[in-house]
Amino acid sequence: LNRLAGGDRAIVTDIPGTTRDTVRETVRIDGIELTLVDTAGLRTTDDVIESEGIRRARAEMARADLLLAVTDAREGQAGRQRLAIDLPSHVEVLWIANKSDLLPPDSGSTEPEPESASGPLPLSTRTGQGLDRLRDALRRAAGLDGNPEGAFTARNRHLDALRRVEAHLSLAEQRLAEGAGELAAEDLHSAHDALGEITGRTSPDALLGEIFGRFCIGK
Repeated sequence: LNRLAGGDRAIVTDIPGTTRDTVRETVRIDGIELTLVDTAGLRTTDDVIESEGIRRARAEMARADLLLAVTDAREGQAGRQRLAIDLPSHVEVLWIANKSDLLPPDSGSTEPEPESASGPLPLSTRTGQGLDRLRDALRRAAGLDGNPEGAFTARNRHLDALRRVEAHLSLAEQRLAEGAGELAAEDLHSAHDALGEITGRTSPDALLGEIFGRFCIGK
């Protein structure tokens, strides 16, 4: 998260269980906003606070579009197999083998295989090695293909959200023409909420304040 965000957003230590709560950060890759959520690692623990963090992590995973499953590169396939048991089956997974810089040159079978449909993406958050490949993988997951135009292929839920935005804006325009400002405000709220499903941002009060700054609503 810190590498992609370009700053110290999450606390990082060598102590297992450091991350307790979820940390959200929005990053832009080729103009596309992605909401990243850093969560507690999945493991067995008797710590009440860490257990709550793990519960929240599972809830975030269940509604994610993509899981970045980070394991220690030195653990190889065994580390991925242990983590895979706890991952939801309905969400796409991008496997990341972190700490790849710590692998010895003659690591043999423990060395992470090159990124593929099933293999992990080698990465070192300490040196930044592999970060460009991670950004490329996120671009593809977001629907940006590799051509120069960078065409965006939206997911079905994004298309559905955009259709609802269009419908609500059309209604708002009609109701403004009829002088029904309160009803138009409700439609603008709904349109903004639908956009928030794509961008991860919702602040309708600021939007309505700007649009209706010159209107007298409710009188």
